[in-house]
Amino acid sequence: MSAQLIQFNSGEYTLGGQNITEALCTDGDIIFNESYIVVGDHLRAHKIYATYDLVVHGNLSAEEVIVSGTFFVTGDIVANTLTCRGKFVCSGEVRVKKLTIDNFSVADSIA
Repeated sequence: MSAQLIQFNSGEYTLGGQNITEALCTDGDIIFNESYIVVGDHLRAHKIYATYDLVVHGNLSAEEVIVSGTFFVTGDIVANTLTCRGKFVCSGEVRVKKLTIDNFSVADSIA
């Protein structure tokens, strides 16, 4: 049985012209094909890929995270690998094994 793939395109819900969705937990992969704001306690997936900007109001955990735009997280991040091609801001703790940031970054703690 293969893991579930969840894709987010233009959102059903918007706030101030921004796509917004509730955080979810899955064993599969999540792909954000548009810029998104994710709200909830915890966003968890095997892999998380964002084509543009990704804002997470809560915690995030995944084996692999790739964000092509700006990545902003208000909680903690736990991942094996994290790649951000744009600006990276995390107000919580960042616990990763491999971190690649191509632009400006700010984090409370990186371990």
